[in-house]
Amino acid sequence: SMDNLEKKVKIFFANAKKMKPAEKEAEHDNIRKEYYKTLEDADEKVHLANQMYELVDRYLRRLDQELHKFKMELEADNKGITEILEKRSLELDQPTTNSSQKENRYSFTSSRSRDHHGH
Repeated sequence: SMDNLEKKVKIFFANAKKMKPAEKEAEHDNIRKEYYKTLEDADEKVHLANQMYELVDRYLRRLDQELHKFKMELEADNKGITEILEKRSLELDQPTTNSSQKENRYSFTSSRSRDHHGH
């Protein structure tokens, strides 16, 4: 880690005057290699983050396409239904001052839908 590496650098400079030239060079090379490894790891993390972003972006676009197709199918069967459903969804998403009203409406809808499905 960078913290560990910074400690090694501080120790290296604190002890550098007492070290033999060969020791100094070996420790310097060791620290330099660790820095390069840290940079490689950071580059790999950036690369992975970019891949994840592209993957999520691709799936979001696919979901948008599927949603659009679904809306078209719904509209073909019931003209204007998607607008009604979207408005209802937005209303349900907004917090109401009377939360029990929302809960009652939800539980009423749930029990009705259960009765229709024979559960």
